[in-house]
Amino acid sequence: MTTLASATRMLQFLTSPDTKMTTSKVRVQHLTKSFRIKKVQMQVLDDVSFEIARGEFVCLLGPSGCGKSTLLSLLAGLDTDFDGAIFDDDKTVQGPSTDRVVMFQDPTLFPWLNVIDNIAFGLNMQGLSKATRETTAERYLKMVHLARFKHWKTTRWSNTRAPSARC
Repeated sequence: MTTLASATRMLQFLTSPDTKMTTSKVRVQHLTKSFRIKKVQMQVLDDVSFEIARGEFVCLLGPSGCGKSTLLSLLAGLDTDFDGAIFDDDKTVQGPSTDRVVMFQDPTLFPWLNVIDNIAFGLNMQGLSKATRETTAERYLKMVHLARFKHWKTTRWSNTRAPSARC
């Protein structure tokens, strides 16, 4: 079974003591994750530990099925069934938070909403005013060059850029 061992070595190299700042943005300690599939326990992550400094750029590399997406889901707090510890700014990650953003591999727009309402969805869930939602969403739409399509219903082409503007 392929593991994240090579990706962990890459992370250790990228976060070597020479490149670390004094405090970590992300710290993972002894992270272990397994899944039960048809009565078979499959270990995906085994005692993974690393730190990522604020502003540091890190890339996870590995073959399909080695645990990259699983690790990202754990870091985002989307999955809380694991052994070990994950910290974001020295706070234990116990679930999803607005402090962390996830860009899913597949488009994640609501087809019944127009582009700007899709972008402002999270702001709406936070109870922000319509004016604040629209101003913020328009700023992000400009960043991905979709401002002129803000009132369009989502289409296949907008699904590729619009999720990256989500607030």
